[in-house]
Amino acid sequence: MPRDFLSPRVDFFNPTTSRRAAIESIGVITLVVMNLPEDLWYKLEFIFPVGIIPGPREPPLEELNHYICPVIEQIKDEWALGYYISNTADSPIHGEQVNVALILSINDLPATRKVSGTAGVAANIYCTMCDCRDQATMYRTDFSACKARDAHLMRHYAEAWRDAQSLQEHENIEQQHGVRWS
Repeated sequence: MPRDFLSPRVDFFNPTTSRRAAIESIGVITLVVMNLPEDLWYKLEFIFPVGIIPGPREPPLEELNHYICPVIEQIKDEWALGYYISNTADSPIHGEQVNVALILSINDLPATRKVSGTAGVAANIYCTMCDCRDQATMYRTDFSACKARDAHLMRHYAEAWRDAQSLQEHENIEQQHGVRWS
C-alpha cells in the first residue's frame, strides 16, 4: 500500500496591517506532502490548510492542543486504516488505498516550542536538545560537552505536568525540567 508522508506546520500571523495591532494574531495549521520533489514542498498549491486557530490572540500554551489534536487523530486513523483516492497517476481507473504518516513538524522557533511542549527561550532550560541551563552555559561552543536530553525523562515530566493539580505545580515542572504537556 502506498504511503504519504506529511509534515505539519503551525504558524501565527498578524491579520491586520496596523503595526499598533501587532498583538493580534491568528494561526494556521498546514500539511505539506513530503513525497513530492523537494522543490515543490512549499509551493502554495501543495500546502494544505487543515486548521485555523482563531484570534484575536494566540491561545495559551495548554489550549493549543485543542487545535492540533484533531489533526493528529485524523492522521493516526489514516495511518491505521488508510484512505481511498479515486484516481492517481499510478492508478487512474481504480484508484488506490493510501496510508498517511506525520514525519516531521516544521515551524519557526516560538511555534516549535509551543507544539513540542518545551519551555520558551527565556526559560531556565533554554535548549530543546541538551541539558544546558542558566546563563552560565548560554554561549557555550564546546558542543561535545553538551549532554542530550533524555526523551523518556522529558515525557515523564510532560505527563507529570499534564497530571498536576495546580498552576504552581505546572510552573515548577516547566521551570525545573523545561517541558509541559503537548
